[in-house]
Amino acid sequence: MKDTKSLPSCQEEADIFRENCLGLSEQDCVAHFEAQKVQNSSLEITDAAIGVWGASRVGVRLSPSNIVGDIEDADRPATYSYAVRKLNERGVSYVHIVSPRVQDNEDIVTTLPLGPERFRPLFTGETRLIAAGGYQPADAEDLIQSGHADAVAFGRWFIANPDLPLRIELDAALNRYDRSTFYGGTEKGYTDYPTLSSAKIASVSEGICHAA
Repeated sequence: MKDTKSLPSCQEEADIFRENCLGLSEQDCVAHFEAQKVQNSSLEITDAAIGVWGASRVGVRLSPSNIVGDIEDADRPATYSYAVRKLNERGVSYVHIVSPRVQDNEDIVTTLPLGPERFRPLFTGETRLIAAGGYQPADAEDLIQSGHADAVAFGRWFIANPDLPLRIELDAALNRYDRSTFYGGTEKGYTDYPTLSSAKIASVSEGICHAA
């Protein structure tokens, strides 16, 4: 049971509400307050996991730009910056941030400032930043070299290329994924993508050696 002594009084909640709503419309104010409550609930869950496994074995995935159903936030940069700061303070192993390059399983073009570039300065300890969001291998390499991320996660490209690390190492062509097979169906589109043949691997490797 929660310790009721630690919960804010009605007056304290009202003061917090007013402090966070300066300059906002009533609708945006309510959205902002609700978003903060959700973030605090998420941190409570994170703390519970840390209590069991330790911070070094806990990671959190955030999707700052995603909109599911009627979920909305009046100030996404502030909300997710708060979340990242709190996770950094806790020293979790990593925070996995989905860049505003995808919506559901579709690639999109957006100007939302909610990618790893925005949040990277908030990581001041041992917590690592993993980025995701439809990155090509070359894009991922550029992001890591720029220092904006410690690692980049691949989803769709890994489904279509079960030997993705080898293909990246050899700079080999990637199989295209079939979106129509995502999120349901049969084994089609999950276990039937081809891997590089031994002959192809030898050919690509030989080309790399000659180039060197």
